[in-house]
Amino acid sequence: MIRLATALLGALLMTACATTLPVPPAVIADLAPNGKLRAGIKLQNTLLKAKGPNGEPKGVAVERVRELARRLNVPLEIMPYTSAGATAGAAKPAFPVVPA
Repeated sequence: MIRLATALLGALLMTACATTLPVPPAVIADLAPNGKLRAGIKLQNTLLKAKGPNGEPKGVAVERVRELARRLNVPLEIMPYTSAGATAGAAKPAFPVVPA
């Protein structure tokens, strides 16, 4: 399931089409089973060292998951973690976390 989610994330974000293809409901249900996309972000990632004016993480990984949530038409919940192990440990079948 994680491989499928990763493959779909890459496919969605690398699409250079002027229009966005509709996302099948099964994909949305798989990536956002509770109605929102939960994205685990490792804060020590060098791409996330910058913080926005309100202290929120920003960078390439955050922009990727924001775009994915936009394309899925679901709200985004960014879940900050201090290590890769903590991010992986948080991934549970009932509450999937899309690693960014």
